[in-house]
Amino acid sequence: MKVWLATQVIQHIKHPQYLPDLVPADFFLYRKVKEKLAGPSLNADSIKNTLEGVITTTAIEEFATAFTSKYEC
Repeated sequence: MKVWLATQVIQHIKHPQYLPDLVPADFFLYRKVKEKLAGPSLNADSIKNTLEGVITTTAIEEFATAFTSKYEC
């Protein structure tokens, strides 16, 4: 991959091991949404409705736990 990038004159930028903009709560929601989206067909409306459903039905305490603990992804 690095060789191809060099031949295309694309600079390789190293990323930090820890990205501070990815908070544990993000992983908490991704897992819940992913479980709900499992199925044969997806479209923009079903994704939007699923995401809204997960957010509105998740207890406030679950969100608080995701923000205050080290959540494993």
